Amino acid sequence: MRSPAVGTATELTQDASAWARRLEAACLVLFPLLFLLFAGTDLHPDPSGETTADQVRTVATAAGAWQVVHLVLAGASLLGMGAVVGLRRLIPSSGRLSVAASIAAALGIAAAGLVAGIVLMEAALVAPAAKACAASSACLSPGNQPFLNQFAATSWNDVAHLSYAAGTLIFALATLAVLGWMAKTVRPWEALVMVVGVIGIYATNTALHGDAKYGLTFVLVASASIALKMGRSSRHG
Repeated sequence: MRSPAVGTATELTQDASAWARRLEAACLVLFPLLFLLFAGTDLHPDPSGETTADQVRTVATAAGAWQVVHLVLAGASLLGMGAVVGLRRLIPSSGRLSVAASIAAALGIAAAGLVAGIVLMEAALVAPAAKACAASSACLSPGNQPFLNQFAATSWNDVAHLSYAAGTLIFALATLAVLGWMAKTVRPWEALVMVVGVIGIYATNTALHGDAKYGLTFVLVASASIALKMGRSSRHG
């Protein structure tokens, strides 16, 4: 006969595991959804303008919105960690798929942290710097063009570091979805839609911004279906 203490400990462990699966399922949905809403729509300020000086003025004018949006995206990137962990849990911790899944998960978690750090930097540094520059005629003068070009390139025009980090994160998600299909814990159509979405994101080459919304929509559909199944399994222990 099992003692009451052992029974209580077992129930607490089961409850914690169920809540962990629910949180991971929520992360699977919220990660692509928040990027879709805040990076793929007009909520994200567009640093438009014919010259880099015009772009700096645009960002400075929308500095508050720029900071809020990028803070949300930094949080969404951290939720990407939970999405990666959730997909990793669907693959057995032993066997021939385990090593590949663990490597993909480690890359995904590291990439999600890097994306969060980069986006947080854009919130904390880019908007204030743009406001300070826009308030100075010397900063916006033609003689300061080399600085303006470099500032715009590293802040929004050519953020290669963000592209690499975001690309690694979504690659990890697609890889884990395929491994889950091989482990028969992810349905074939879910893995296929996830892969199609990731390929679409790569095709736009916008670091999860702008036209990446089309690929993110596919990722969201697949993630939501997987998350729904995870949520149901958590309720049934």
